[in-house]
Amino acid sequence: MRSDVSAQDGITAKGNYFSRAGRKFLFKAMRLPDVGASLNFDQKLALRNRLEDLKLAHTTGLVVTQVQSQPVLDIAAQAGMVAMLETGVALDDLVDRRRWRSLISRVGHTAVINRGHRALGAYVIDCQIECDELNAVGPIRARRRLRELIRTIKSRDPHVMVAIAHRADALALALKEEDFAFVKTPALDPIDLHEFIDKLRKVIGSRPAVIEFSETSIEQDAAIAAAFAAGAAGVIARPVALPGAHDWLGIRMLRAAERMPFAAFDAADLRAAEMAVESEPIPAGGDQLERSQSENRAQYQDRSYAVAAAGLVNLGRRAYRALGEAILNIEPISHIAPARAVRRANL
Repeated sequence: MRSDVSAQDGITAKGNYFSRAGRKFLFKAMRLPDVGASLNFDQKLALRNRLEDLKLAHTTGLVVTQVQSQPVLDIAAQAGMVAMLETGVALDDLVDRRRWRSLISRVGHTAVINRGHRALGAYVIDCQIECDELNAVGPIRARRRLRELIRTIKSRDPHVMVAIAHRADALALALKEEDFAFVKTPALDPIDLHEFIDKLRKVIGSRPAVIEFSETSIEQDAAIAAAFAAGAAGVIARPVALPGAHDWLGIRMLRAAERMPFAAFDAADLRAAEMAVESEPIPAGGDQLERSQSENRAQYQDRSYAVAAAGLVNLGRRAYRALGEAILNIEPISHIAPARAVRRANL
């Protein structure tokens, strides 16, 4: 069953950030690659419990494919999460007339059946075109097709947001009709990521920016904190398989939270990022005055230092706690040796 709400209850783009129910909203999301097109009752219950675990690990959103949308959107609505629905667009879809009409029909139908859904926050058009292919088709023709695709979605669901998924090294298809910027980038260190978002602001202006890390890295926690500190409205990250702790028998202990991308941030880290977001008022009319380059850089650096410092302190605290737990699980040798001596004496 679909869950319909008014436009005021969904998420909208307000300045550099998202807004939900009148409050600024940080989109902390991940994908569900192991979820298929159909789920039985037990699988739906398992997914519902998994989404609750993700919420406890500070995850607020999902990115789902068009195949996953029917089973996942309703369950995400029950869990109170926001989803972005991704639809793939290939080169032949823009060139071949028959495939183009089929794409318009398919995307328009999807927008109609999901109109007003409580969990649906935006559509993301994943334009899978390489740079050399774009030159062969022509960027003007490709932009015209994508602009028509955005208008098709907006005509079926006027309140939903739409964006095109861009690669960090290819922003030639960026359109002013996009409600926010969605950029896929490989793992970057915090300094390079800060500079990249600073340059991205020159292209997208005062619209929200969502950064997706296409691969994991050992510095992903720091990169996530740096992205939010630099003014990103959302981050999409993959689970990180951290090395598990070992007890004194050498048995590897795993915790589900260790594999979730935002689990490393506790309430203090996220509150620091949210306070940085709340420090900027949402403009009433959706317009925002442009700040100077030097003011933006100083503000982003202050936020980055605050969030990064809180992250380092909490990471150190968690490492110290894990070391203490490991020490408590080891039985001292001085206690073992007398016990063996007593047993031998009894023999």
